[in-house]
Amino acid sequence: MSLLGHTIPDPVGVFLGTRYLRFESPIGLQGLARPTGERLDVLAVYSGRSRSGRLRAFIAAAKLEYRTICVWHIDNPIVHDALLRYGFTPEVQIDEFGEVLKGLRWDKP
Repeated sequence: MSLLGHTIPDPVGVFLGTRYLRFESPIGLQGLARPTGERLDVLAVYSGRSRSGRLRAFIAAAKLEYRTICVWHIDNPIVHDALLRYGFTPEVQIDEFGEVLKGLRWDKP
């Protein structure tokens, strides 16, 4: 089974044309992500239980499946610091709609 598990188009994403999908990962996270070939863009994740190790497991599995992982709009400083420890670096991009995206990025060495 894929890292993202069961996915369905996000209704707001369909309306806005973002192509983000709702996912329910077998690791126990839910959220919004956009897999595109060897790249995974993550917009939101929800664990249900803090400090459960699910985010760490999800990122470790994503690093095996994707060459590039971008996580956008990180509001939680604990998650931000954890991603830095996992090898992510600051990233700023302008998407196809002209929106400035700020977040963190990891690229397979």
